[in-house]
Amino acid sequence: MEEYEARGDELENVKGSLKSEILTLQTKNHELRKEVEITSMRIDRLARKSNLMIYGFAEISGETKTHLQKI
Repeated sequence: MEEYEARGDELENVKGSLKSEILTLQTKNHELRKEVEITSMRIDRLARKSNLMIYGFAEISGETKTHLQKI
């Protein structure tokens, strides 16, 4: 019977350790998602920074770079 109690205690310790590791990983995952979002916004802003803005031309719905290059 003592063997089962010892094994149960060991499993409880493992369970607690796993819960702690899961919480740590969830926190890290959240931080990384925020970092990816910030980096994506920076890349988007830098990509748009060098774009030319031309007024007076109507935009066509669904136009692509290839379509615009042909014009």
